[in-house]
Amino acid sequence: MSVDLVEIDVAGVPILVVLPTIPEDGPERLREGIARRRLVMINGRCPCGAERTLPNRAQRRAMRRDVARGSAVWQVTVGHEVDCPANDHLVLAALKEWRR
Repeated sequence: MSVDLVEIDVAGVPILVVLPTIPEDGPERLREGIARRRLVMINGRCPCGAERTLPNRAQRRAMRRDVARGSAVWQVTVGHEVDCPANDHLVLAALKEWRR
């Protein structure tokens, strides 16, 4: 699976995000799950209503310091609905099915 580097703005801080590409030969539910995960990272919201969480003030200050030093890692948690194709359990099941 390949990836894209996409620049997004997070609370005024430009961030490069590594996003998986949508596999052309993958099952539809995997393709939809990855598409929704990309949407939530790029636009901040998934069609299921889940939103990308924004860092608090202390985290934003730390991010700016890390960016100024040339590196920063930001972990995102998104609470997708149980039946959303981007939900961890569903996207992992679709990935395992595709990898067989």
